Amino acid sequence: MGLLQRLGLKIEPENKNNNRLAILVDYSNIAREVSVQGKILDFGKLLRECLKLGSIEDAFVFIPDGWYNAPQVNKFGFEIITCQGVKESEKIEDRVDIHIIRRAWKLAQDSRITDFVLVGHDHHMLEWIKDVKFSN
Repeated sequence: MGLLQRLGLKIEPENKNNNRLAILVDYSNIAREVSVQGKILDFGKLLRECLKLGSIEDAFVFIPDGWYNAPQVNKFGFEIITCQGVKESEKIEDRVDIHIIRRAWKLAQDSRITDFVLVGHDHHMLEWIKDVKFSN
């Protein structure tokens, strides 16, 4: 049973293939980028676009600890994961990327997941995803 069905929504994937998706969103990273461009994050549109690829099994939004602009995404079925930062020198570095990578590795072992949708603005995140081995 996919995420949207667990929420009681009657939305079917447009693509009838067997792709089962996990969506991972680096919210602070992408929010900075869209605000610079004067755009708005539209999680409903993100879901509709993902449904063109397959069914959505899990969806997560990762935010740094203490981020007070948490997105209102619960109605879309996204789980918000707060990521604690680490103090390095005089600055606190967020660990969102590490949390995303850890969650993806766990999800890759879940036989329900066949594909990831990674939403962020870090091109280096693509490096690790090449090494992910799905269990199915």
